[in-house]
Amino acid sequence: EGYEEGMQFGMIGWYVPLSVYPAGYGENPKVPLPLVALASQKSGMVLHFLCFYGHPTLSTWFTSEYKKSGKKLDMGKGCVRFKSLEDLALDVVGRTVAHVSAEEHMANYQAARALLGKSKSSAKKGARQSA
Repeated sequence: EGYEEGMQFGMIGWYVPLSVYPAGYGENPKVPLPLVALASQKSGMVLHFLCFYGHPTLSTWFTSEYKKSGKKLDMGKGCVRFKSLEDLALDVVGRTVAHVSAEEHMANYQAARALLGKSKSSAKKGARQSA
């Protein structure tokens, strides 16, 4: 709940709509904040989970639950690679997406950007401190 489905970056994705998070992804008010996206590549398919960035407990939980499923996990920092749907633990993916409310995702995203010093508000603070 709180997400919309659509195309982003050439992938089908689910994202926080601009009507809810007008700052947008990368503080671009034209790009909705992604939650998860599905890409098809030559070597297979990839689920990109933006919700794992800035939320290490969710990523750890996902990894643990995925291993319990008995399926092989091929994962980068925020992506899960797979060849076919039979290779994917769909129940774990579904529970992960259901686990993250739009409000929680927005808060984690803002916190992660602040830690990296990439939010406009932290950039302004830094400029004021050095002046």
